[in-house]
Amino acid sequence: HINQDSDRCLGLWYEHFWWYLIGLPATPACDNRPWAEQQLDRISKGHVPRSELEIVMAQYHEDVSWSDIYKHVRTVYCKGGGVCAENTIKLPDLGRDTHTFLYHIVENYDNLAAWTVFTPAGNPSDENTVKGAHDNSG
Repeated sequence: HINQDSDRCLGLWYEHFWWYLIGLPATPACDNRPWAEQQLDRISKGHVPRSELEIVMAQYHEDVSWSDIYKHVRTVYCKGGGVCAENTIKLPDLGRDTHTFLYHIVENYDNLAAWTVFTPAGNPSDENTVKGAHDNSG
């Protein structure tokens, strides 16, 4: 007796095999990892297009290297002058991060990703970022 999960996995394997043959990216059939972990893996490998997801970061003087894993879908706006990360869009030092996010929405209104994530550029694991110690109010 074949249980439904085994039958479903076989069907998914077959479907993914054909995706692989024609060159489409696909997650492995019956990947038992949590959904969020699977999606993070797809993002880090560049399998998610910027039209599907864009991470918009507001940088002042923060180190953005922690987010290099998301470089395929990351847009960094910098208001910090000479301390901007590589490949950033420089903006005048006006307002705070919400000004940066509104700028992105207005400038890209007709081209926004299906999912757009707005975040300050500081590492979320950094104690100073969590406490909101960065001041980029210009």
